[in-house]
Amino acid sequence: VLERHAEPGGCVATEEAPGYPGYGLDVGGLEHGAFSGSAALRELDLDRFGLHYLQRDHIFTFAFPNEPGWILDKDPDRTRRSIAAFSPRDAEAWPRFAEFCSGILRLLGAVSDGPPPSLAALANLAGAGGRQTNALMQTFLASPRQVVDRWFEHDTVRAGLLNYATHAQTPPWQLGSGYAPCLAIGGQGHGGKPPGRSASWHPPS
Repeated sequence: VLERHAEPGGCVATEEAPGYPGYGLDVGGLEHGAFSGSAALRELDLDRFGLHYLQRDHIFTFAFPNEPGWILDKDPDRTRRSIAAFSPRDAEAWPRFAEFCSGILRLLGAVSDGPPPSLAALANLAGAGGRQTNALMQTFLASPRQVVDRWFEHDTVRAGLLNYATHAQTPPWQLGSGYAPCLAIGGQGHGGKPPGRSASWHPPS
């Protein structure tokens, strides 16, 4: 393995946060979420070499200087309650959003490992959404901003999800990347439904 970065460590390196002495940031740590759910982890048999992931319940905190913040937790009820403190309507929409996004993640997981699927295979996967296939395709063709604005009304909720969506390396206005806000539901992995929840397809009302 050749290390291209100036400091060794790759996704397990820690660097000091610029402007905040004494505070460390995990460089590339977000990539571990995808890797921990990938086939590569099993194929490389890395647990034999001592690699074990410890998953945390509290996934993310969206903090704002002059606005109430909210949390993203593995327990969807905790997430919902944190949103309800300032936006009851968005808190009511959150469970439906989480269920819809779990279906998006299942679709992404089906195509993320292995060679790219054919157009016919993609059509079959999209058809798995049944009556909600149109909502699924609209989500993929839209921008993250359009998707988030359709589901939520409070700017704090929108800003948090759009911030998380940028981890897909796309700006909020980029058409064709409307799936990106759904990555927040996966939190610590990809391609699977949140623990304890079933995957289904529910577009916003």
